[in-house]
Amino acid sequence: MITILGASGNTGSKIANMLLDKNVSVRAVGRNASNLASLVERGAEALIGNQHDPKFLASAFMGSDAAYALIPTPRESENILASFQAAGEALITAIKMSGLKKLVFLSSFGAERPFGNNNISALHAVEKLFSRIANVHVVFLRTGYFYENTLHSTHQIKHDRIYGTASDPQVPFFMASSHDVANKAVELLSSLQFRGHTIAEVFSDRLSHQEITDTIRKNIGLSKLPSIQFQGTDGITSLTNTGTSAHYATMFLDFSIAHCKGFVRPIALDPLIPNGETRFDAFVKDTYVPAYLATP
Repeated sequence: MITILGASGNTGSKIANMLLDKNVSVRAVGRNASNLASLVERGAEALIGNQHDPKFLASAFMGSDAAYALIPTPRESENILASFQAAGEALITAIKMSGLKKLVFLSSFGAERPFGNNNISALHAVEKLFSRIANVHVVFLRTGYFYENTLHSTHQIKHDRIYGTASDPQVPFFMASSHDVANKAVELLSSLQFRGHTIAEVFSDRLSHQEITDTIRKNIGLSKLPSIQFQGTDGITSLTNTGTSAHYATMFLDFSIAHCKGFVRPIALDPLIPNGETRFDAFVKDTYVPAYLATP
């Protein structure tokens, strides 16, 4: 039995389905039963509850051979670091209570740095929490910036005809396909050969925002689409208009700056050779274009 937290999310849903394809028993954990219905139809066990509740998490881990865990970034939070710390503490407590011995934890490039990466620094703190449970085998699955994050730009492009970020449009950074991340997680969870506290890295492409903009423009059929670097409070306003807290917006913009400074990068992989198989252009064709067309 493998327990999957966030089983309706970008990575969790893919991991759960891939494991089911391999006839592995899956316990799918989420906050909404309807979002897990398709997995239940395929034979997964569903468990609905609050990931910040250690007793609930312990019940989700009980009897599992291993688990996949992540901490969703709370876009509405006014204190990202505190939110991650609380979720991490709940996770550690649940692992101790349940006796879980193997875990794949979704982290990020840059999590080796205790400061300078803002919201990723929260993942650094959570990774450090695992030192309290040295008898549990953990893989920190560190990845690049998810392709899916670019989907937040569909409204901006459709209505303002710009692709705006806080980063220098010419500076490349590391990106990851959720499919490639899921593939790596399934590889680890299927074999269960990992021991100790180790790191696995995944990135699928390395592009600048200018290259991202050009790829999107070509695929949605626009003749022009400027890649804009927001200045001052413009970036914060753009993000808060999508429903995020001002704190989240500020942290995200600082994170973009950390990308430009090279603080968010693999430490073991060759930075010129992606180990994921899904290029950004394929993601745009398969996922971004349908989402853009469906944007009101």
